[in-house]
Amino acid sequence: MSFIFIYIYSCQAHLTLKDYKQAAEVGARAVERDPTFSKSYWRYGMALEKLGQVDLALEQFDKALELTPDNKQYQASKQNLLNSKK
Repeated sequence: MSFIFIYIYSCQAHLTLKDYKQAAEVGARAVERDPTFSKSYWRYGMALEKLGQVDLALEQFDKALELTPDNKQYQASKQNLLNSKK
């Protein structure tokens, strides 16, 4: 099993526990570890959104969508965040 999944699941666990700061730290490490894995960007973006870092979260969602443009979950996350900015 690739180590990237340890970061991804750890990030999700921290999101579930509402430990958003730690989720963002783990998400950033996941992105650094494997910049080609779209879920890393998406989970990192989810943590940043919860921390109120909307612009940075949008950047992460955009990077996730660059790698996986047809992912409906990533598209919905980005659209929901854009709608909440209005």
